[in-house]
Amino acid sequence: MRSRRVLIGLFLLATVLVDLAVLCVAGPSGEIRAALLATSQSALMGIWLALGKTAGPWRLLGAVLFAVAWSCAAVRPLDIYQYISVAALLFLVLPTLGSAIPLLVARMTGLRVVDPTTESPDQGPAVFQFSLGLVLGWITVTAITLSALKCVALEDWREALSREPVDVLWVLAIAPGIVASVALWISLGNSRWVWRLLGLVLIGWLAEVCSVFARLPLEAIVWVALQVGSLWVFRVAGYRLQWRARRH
Repeated sequence: MRSRRVLIGLFLLATVLVDLAVLCVAGPSGEIRAALLATSQSALMGIWLALGKTAGPWRLLGAVLFAVAWSCAAVRPLDIYQYISVAALLFLVLPTLGSAIPLLVARMTGLRVVDPTTESPDQGPAVFQFSLGLVLGWITVTAITLSALKCVALEDWREALSREPVDVLWVLAIAPGIVASVALWISLGNSRWVWRLLGLVLIGWLAEVCSVFARLPLEAIVWVALQVGSLWVFRVAGYRLQWRARRH
């Protein structure tokens, strides 16, 4: 248990250090690398938002703070205190939603990330369980989320929403959601390695053809590798995907 926490802690520390190093790189190359990290980590944030064991309000708060931090880092320093970049915000929020929504549906049917060596295969927790602390947590996180959205300039919202919504949703939400979900199955699933290898080829093709890194084969491969590699750390730590029955 302790070695697992150390491994995950070192992984998170390394992720933060890499993010800071990439943000210090100026020019187009730095922007592409930052986009690779931001979108990849946004999709991973969606996985944690859907399947994490922390209480729902705090997972949502973590996702909001993550999006706001990356969004502020994407604008010029003098603009940080004026408004949050809506383009960067959509670039971060849509991949998170694209991976979180299908996995939340899967969680409602019994999908869990567990350690089969230490957790008994009992029934999952009841779906409809509320407490006063949980309700207050949801209210607090909702207020913080709305406050963050108010920091975005109204003109930026109009400009972002005036674009092709279908293309934006496909490139920034649906394709990243598929890639993240399959990457989760590849890394933590129990299927035979042949099927998981085919899944890796599938998401590699999808990332190169349909994602925000379309026609950038090297960047698309790195994007997929970041997600699979990050999730593989949790496989090394002992976590696996399991389906469990729900209690009502």
